Amino acid sequence: MNENLKINQAGIDLIKNCEGLHKKCGTKNGETLVTTYYCPANVLTIGYGTTGSKVRSGMQITESQAEDFLREDMEKFEKAVKRLVKVKLNENEFSALVSFAYNCGEGALGGSTALKRLNQGDRSGCVEALQWWNKGGGKVLQGLVKRRRAEGDLFLSKVISREDKYELNNSEMAQKVEETSIKLQDIFKQGDLKVDYDVLNDYHELAVQVQVRLIALDLLNPPADGKFGPLSTQALIDFQRLTNCGEESFIGKMTAKKLIECKGLPKPEIKQGNDLASRIIKYMLSKKYKVFVGNDVYNIVYLEGANEDGTPNADTPNHFNDRRMVIQIGANGVPKIIGNWQGTTEPGRPYTVNPMNSKGAARVAFGQYCAWQVGSHGRSRPHEALVQTGGPVTVYRDFNKDFRREGDKLDTGYFGINQHHGYDLPANNVSTASAGCLVGRKIAEHREFMRIIKQDRRYQANSRYVFYSTLIDAREL
Repeated sequence: MNENLKINQAGIDLIKNCEGLHKKCGTKNGETLVTTYYCPANVLTIGYGTTGSKVRSGMQITESQAEDFLREDMEKFEKAVKRLVKVKLNENEFSALVSFAYNCGEGALGGSTALKRLNQGDRSGCVEALQWWNKGGGKVLQGLVKRRRAEGDLFLSKVISREDKYELNNSEMAQKVEETSIKLQDIFKQGDLKVDYDVLNDYHELAVQVQVRLIALDLLNPPADGKFGPLSTQALIDFQRLTNCGEESFIGKMTAKKLIECKGLPKPEIKQGNDLASRIIKYMLSKKYKVFVGNDVYNIVYLEGANEDGTPNADTPNHFNDRRMVIQIGANGVPKIIGNWQGTTEPGRPYTVNPMNSKGAARVAFGQYCAWQVGSHGRSRPHEALVQTGGPVTVYRDFNKDFRREGDKLDTGYFGINQHHGYDLPANNVSTASAGCLVGRKIAEHREFMRIIKQDRRYQANSRYVFYSTLIDAREL
């Protein structure tokens, strides 16, 4: 009945987001290494929540091996759901149940009230019963509350049927959509053909084509993968607004025409004065870095060797003498610093003298990187942070331990260069707060930084959004 179903991308993302990749312990050939840990239920675990006989205490695996374990485990629970469920499922219902089984086990699903209700045809009752599985060690865990809610939302999400996929004026057009892939040129030529936002994922070729154009117009970050989610949708909405298409919630003849023909978009004028925010943005533009403009869109900047007013300082090693900043350029085009905190862009003395990597401590190279997602940093004192899970970063390896970049070799990859807090350590002692991460000194200020960043409308649209951050030498401003 459900033999051909497989967990969809929404289900995979749900599992990965909820499980997380914990207990990072270094790198190997540029890949993150993780080791074993005990989950809240005191079960030996590794990677994305993998347990069982293949997990041995103290073992270390790469991130790609963790992905392999994840796939193997998902296949096992896919088979369990197919065996246990006696009613026909759609892909969202199936994926939500695989996530539940992955987390709680095949036995838990098999003996659950949720499964009993589902097999009796009570789908809403099934979702209600899933929510009961929110405890660990006899206590309600907010992480499980959030996961059960996400599984319930996925279970109840509409899977659009073929007859929902278009709003057309005649059956001949419907037949064309049914039998062929759609391109922008088709929509333009067939004046009354339109494709709604919410079905673009069903037309991969069209979705990729639209994404390629939006990326070229600097409204969307790569890749053009055909997965038309909230960020792609928002970029399309922005395009239609900026080009006065007169179409909303769908791609019709006018949107298709403008996407095909548009060579560039009007950019809001950035008004540059002599204030610090303007000087930073001017520098970024001169380097051809990405500068994000708009309300609720933020630029993360680290100014190395700078005082609060941006003037250079001595940049003494092992000191919190750098600045972490958030800059917004609103609809009026005026750059404004909305966050300016003490921090460090360099490792402390302990990790410089005794580096975690045999090549030397990491010192991030000046530049701009798209690499950070909201996640958790730390083992003994975990806290919300921006973690380097979204892209590579280039660092200098301080092999000679002179607390400088000059003469050091470059190294590019995933090194766990996170943006976290410095545990309220003294301003003159970075100590073990950084092994090369971008660190805000004070806990309260870091929380304010995260609060602001999470208001970014791109993050609001997609909690896995990858943030850019720019590292600048204050002496170059």
